[in-house]
Amino acid sequence: MVRCTILTLILFVALVSPVVASHEIGHGGKVKIGFFSLEPISFPGENGEALGFSPDLLKKIAELEDWQPIFIHGSWGEGIDRLEAGEIDLMVNVAYTEERAKNLDYNYEPSMQLWGQVFTTPNSGIKSITDLDGQKVAVQRRGINGRNFVKTTTDLGVNCEIVTYENLVEVFEAVKAGEVVAGVSPQHYGLLNASKYGLVPSSIQFSPFPIYFAVKKGLHSGLLSQIDSYLIRWKEDKDSYYYQRLNYWMDTQRRGSIIPRWVVFVVGGCIIALLLSYILNRTLQNKIIQRTSELSEQKRKLEESEAKLRLLFSESTDAVFIIDRGTGKYIDANRAAEELTGRSHDELRKLKTSDITPVDSTERIETLNKESGSVDLGEVVYLRPDGVERIALLSAIPINENLSYGLARDITVRKRAEEERIKLETQLQQAHKMEAIGTLAGGVAHDFNNMLGVILGYAQLAMRKVGPDAPLYANLDEIRKAAERSADLTRQLLAFARKQTVAPKVLDLNETVNGMINMLRRLIGEDLDLVWRPGRNLSSVFIDPSQVDQILTNLCVNARDAIADTGKITIETASVSLDDTYCADHAGFLPGEFVILAVSDDGCGIDANILDHIFEPFFSTKEMGKGTGLGLATVYGIVKQNNGFINVYSELDHGTTFKIYLPQHAAETDPRSEQEQIPVTAAGGETILLVEDEPAILEMTTIMLEEMGYAVLAAGSPGAAIGLAREHLGRIDLLITDVVMPEMNGRDLAGNIMAMHPDIRGLFMSGYTANVIAHHGVLNPGVHFLQKPFSMKDMASKIREALKSGKLPKVIS
Repeated sequence: MVRCTILTLILFVALVSPVVASHEIGHGGKVKIGFFSLEPISFPGENGEALGFSPDLLKKIAELEDWQPIFIHGSWGEGIDRLEAGEIDLMVNVAYTEERAKNLDYNYEPSMQLWGQVFTTPNSGIKSITDLDGQKVAVQRRGINGRNFVKTTTDLGVNCEIVTYENLVEVFEAVKAGEVVAGVSPQHYGLLNASKYGLVPSSIQFSPFPIYFAVKKGLHSGLLSQIDSYLIRWKEDKDSYYYQRLNYWMDTQRRGSIIPRWVVFVVGGCIIALLLSYILNRTLQNKIIQRTSELSEQKRKLEESEAKLRLLFSESTDAVFIIDRGTGKYIDANRAAEELTGRSHDELRKLKTSDITPVDSTERIETLNKESGSVDLGEVVYLRPDGVERIALLSAIPINENLSYGLARDITVRKRAEEERIKLETQLQQAHKMEAIGTLAGGVAHDFNNMLGVILGYAQLAMRKVGPDAPLYANLDEIRKAAERSADLTRQLLAFARKQTVAPKVLDLNETVNGMINMLRRLIGEDLDLVWRPGRNLSSVFIDPSQVDQILTNLCVNARDAIADTGKITIETASVSLDDTYCADHAGFLPGEFVILAVSDDGCGIDANILDHIFEPFFSTKEMGKGTGLGLATVYGIVKQNNGFINVYSELDHGTTFKIYLPQHAAETDPRSEQEQIPVTAAGGETILLVEDEPAILEMTTIMLEEMGYAVLAAGSPGAAIGLAREHLGRIDLLITDVVMPEMNGRDLAGNIMAMHPDIRGLFMSGYTANVIAHHGVLNPGVHFLQKPFSMKDMASKIREALKSGKLPKVIS
């Protein structure tokens, strides 16, 4: 019963409301309507007439309801002021706020919904809302867009300096003039007018809000009811006048003024029914307005929440996907996902997960189809169209039976850095291992050299005493040969450990190699072809010539052993410049100008599993008895001692190439090359101060020197040597001293002796290292050195060389 009564009243109100409205409007049925420039929603034409979507709706309703609309143009703020002052009856395009609702009444059904958008200059660099932090932004005074923008930036923690202007024209002119970096406008108006000011829309859209028709509170409620009755019916019919005008005005390419058609519609009714309908209409109108306010507020909050979620979705630094669980197709994706996959949003929506991930990653992604809760899929690889692989940590959460939400964090840079760190750590460990082995090898060689020196020296002394015809001579000679072969092994160990002392010279590498070619051909045999390809315009290098011999001999012997029957060995030289990029990928290499010495063969190659071990001493793949395992270790040590680098490239059954990089030397001549070779001559009875802390070597060397005809002052320690030098009244011609001794090293001892005998010459000897008297094992000019173990012939030659040279150089004092 009650329900039927209410339906009857509503129907009755709909029938009689036009009459009520006409009475509310006043004399002549005139309605003063305020409008402002908000193309294409409302704007003045060339003659000042009201054009746009909202004026069209009101003109049509006025035509059907027989009232006369009078449109009054002004700014947005002026229109609101006029409405509140009662100067106009109705205002178009008014957004609902609680503050405005204190003074205004709204119709129930919104005329349309508007989005706010930020417009800026083409080269402003504004891509997201966070780019506006600290910037000036223009908004329209008292405009809902400005309020929503301020609330959105405040909620997101973006601090903008808001500058207000009277209307949107002033907003856009301020952006054009550079007074502000961006301006806020309703989306439809901005898209239509931004180009006039040289502006472009940014990707920042926010807070969609409905717009209504509004009257001063307590007035013209019947007018609002009329508008609602048409809007509600029109919106239910897609072919209605509402949608015709909406489609027309939302097409921003069309222009022109619309001349409304006026049709007079006369509605009669009885006075009693009119009064009754008026009372019922006002009651229902108040309830509708109250409910409208409640629904509008709920709708506004829902839309704000949706806008925040959309903003978080689009602006997230992590890639976000929405995936169809059944087909694996991408339904939606944000900008970070586009960057991760290298595909646009539209391209992604045409693809499935299997289209851009390898098989193993796809299988793990598809596991989420079987899970009801969140799934941590770990590392997933995405294949970009440019061939680059990106690695991401992917988590997935099912939204419902059909969709899943995927969150991917790009860890490509971190993974690459971790792989590079592991690679560098491996190379560093290998370098440390080689250094440790070198230290061990140098120590072994030092002690072994002292023993070999005694064996070799006494064997030679014995051979001199028994003579070549004695039966024992041949046995002694075998001892000598064995000692010399053992000395060669220790020299190779010292070369690997970079502990041997060398006398480098400025060399033309092409000339040095060319002088060895015939010897190398005899070394490798006639079955192998040796090709020599010297580089052009080669710079000089600074290296001991004997070390070049060692490098080429060892590499050619290895190449020969790697070739089964016939084959080819190629020796090449060239100049090269190493930059930072190359050195970053080759541990231990430094940028600079270098000369390359390359030795290649077409033999069996080297297994990749043993490449890291080939430079270790005593490591060999040859059969027992066919190699010492010191050849490549010697090459490695020589190259490092000369501040060079070595690189190996090999493939099984395709051969091996060793490339040695030696630093280019700026000087073109070697001052030591001007010295003539000093011939070995007989002793002249000179006095020699001999200092050696090893008793057996001291005794043996003393006997050797006396056999040669020298007068010897033998000392077993530096202190004893200083005492002998101080007590000796005659001339001391030569100091022969060990380099490394417990009390004092050979260099400091020489300085003390020089203080007492300024004209004394010096000869240093050592079985280990000459770093005390040399820089990194390289002798300075004028310093004479005898490597242990040594023969009598070697000692005699070095003594005569030292005696004929000048006094001890200052560099050792």
